[in-house]
Amino acid sequence: MRRVRQKLLLTWLALCFCGFTSTAHADPLFFHGTVFALDSAGNRLDLFSNPGVLLEPSTYGDTIFPPALLFVTFVDVPDGLFVSDNLRFTFNEEGSAPFIVSNPIVTDGTAIDLGFVARFVPRQAGRPLLTTLTVDLLNSSPDFVLPSGPNAGQAVDSFTYTFSTLTPTPEPSSIILLASGALAAFTGRRRRLS
Repeated sequence: MRRVRQKLLLTWLALCFCGFTSTAHADPLFFHGTVFALDSAGNRLDLFSNPGVLLEPSTYGDTIFPPALLFVTFVDVPDGLFVSDNLRFTFNEEGSAPFIVSNPIVTDGTAIDLGFVARFVPRQAGRPLLTTLTVDLLNSSPDFVLPSGPNAGQAVDSFTYTFSTLTPTPEPSSIILLASGALAAFTGRRRRLS
């Protein structure tokens, strides 16, 4: 009888211990501060405060080629929260299929403010294209609190930023110059080989 009580007591303690150490799912995670990186000097543009803005790709100090758009957002993880989630960026330009970048989030219960970067290369249309960027924490709902405007403070599930992108198309003279340089290099190499 005593052994049965000991087993029951150990089983009860094990269940209690497991119940207190279980990991939480991502709620209440929220993302905030989604910005467009203007250049490599750290200048940025808040997308929420600038709806409909015209964005142009950059090489970011000649470190990124081809020119691209960089977006940054942050996720605050409170202390004591064990998280497994995915932050998804969906970039959708007018007339193109959506492009998705997903970033896994796994934490060990330590409070942290995580930054995530998504890089997108817009297509060269030579005219402004209506573009959207949707940011979503897949396992959290709601996951964004509207920071301002008539619905300030309202919690929503994901958020879609709307803006335009403009990638200039090369001028015909630039294309001719590039082609003639390539032809000259090819001809010079061919002569050296002969």
